Amino acid sequence: LPIPLMPAAVEAALRAGKHVLSEKPAAPSIEAARRLLDAIAELGPRAPVWLVLENWQFKPSVRWLRERLQEGAIGRVVSAHLS
Repeated sequence: LPIPLMPAAVEAALRAGKHVLSEKPAAPSIEAARRLLDAIAELGPRAPVWLVLENWQFKPSVRWLRERLQEGAIGRVVSAHLS
């Protein structure tokens, strides 16, 4: 979804009881992000989880790793930790 549409979609999913995984930026403004946090607070302690991740697919190190995997220089990856 385009960033301006994210807050409404995230809030609707959370209010429907769905866990949400989204990428940065989570909202187009601080105010929109705060409204989402307020909506989660309204849902109480049993609110669904909203997790915001950073998209790493275009970072140089990840692109390098993808190329090595595609050319067969690295075997099958079972687990990875990136930081």
